[in-house]
Amino acid sequence: MPSPSLFVEASQPEILRSAQKDESYVNYLRKELTEIIQRLLGNQSPVRAQTVSDLSSILLYYSLTTLLDYQTLGEEYIGLVQVDNTLKALPSKLARLTAILLQVLGPRAFSHLTDRLSSWLQNPECYPELKPETRETLLALTDVIKNSAFWIGRLNLILFYILGKYYRLSQRAASIHFILTADHLKTGSSRKTFQIIGVTALIHLLLALFMKAHSRIKHQGSLLGTPSVSQSGESQLMTSSSDPSSKCTLCWDQRVNTACTPCGHLFCWGCVLHWLQTKHECPLCRESVQPSRVVPLLNYK
Repeated sequence: MPSPSLFVEASQPEILRSAQKDESYVNYLRKELTEIIQRLLGNQSPVRAQTVSDLSSILLYYSLTTLLDYQTLGEEYIGLVQVDNTLKALPSKLARLTAILLQVLGPRAFSHLTDRLSSWLQNPECYPELKPETRETLLALTDVIKNSAFWIGRLNLILFYILGKYYRLSQRAASIHFILTADHLKTGSSRKTFQIIGVTALIHLLLALFMKAHSRIKHQGSLLGTPSVSQSGESQLMTSSSDPSSKCTLCWDQRVNTACTPCGHLFCWGCVLHWLQTKHECPLCRESVQPSRVVPLLNYK
């Protein structure tokens, strides 16, 4: 018979506590770096300083710990060690570097590429041989892909609650697991509770997707059945309904009571506040956002 493993795989409570501890240290490092960068660049570019500090703090923290074969402060506090699929060896340097780069640059690169693709498709001078119907179809597909980032992130969190693996998408991509070295911190009794939460969240996600799809189909049907009063009015209606810049990337519908995050992204006021109740970060670029810093844009269309 195979000998029992010396360490056990960590479950949801231990991984969450470790991640929260790491996030507190990253936030502290981000605050200090922001102050340093603002002193170097001056107070004329606060957005640039915030962006640089957000990227640098995460990259610096995990490069000085995970990439150098050390535990992070959160992992050391809980007694976690990163391992590969075998649960017997440390992840390779390439796997750890991939996870760090995906965590730091992945969401921003994805948002930037989809924005550039949307701008390219909206410009008729770019690839003029493309038929208008095909261009509209590709633009709609790009919009769906861009909006899918929110739902994929939520689905990954739900799978973590149910299965207890891969808290972050970057860890899932790099196949990084955690083992628990401190048996007295093991909280296996909470696994069932997290699984119930995960199943409930999955049902809620499926219902939300169904409601969004139903709302969009109903909205499109009402537009097709509305008689056009004038050509200019019809053109304005079609432009506003097909313009992806006027849509909320959380609910996929036209923005209602537009609100702006400090990083400059626009959402529905209710959608972004609901998102920030569970995670204090921008749904698109993952920059740190406190609910008190969200600004409602009055009379903005």
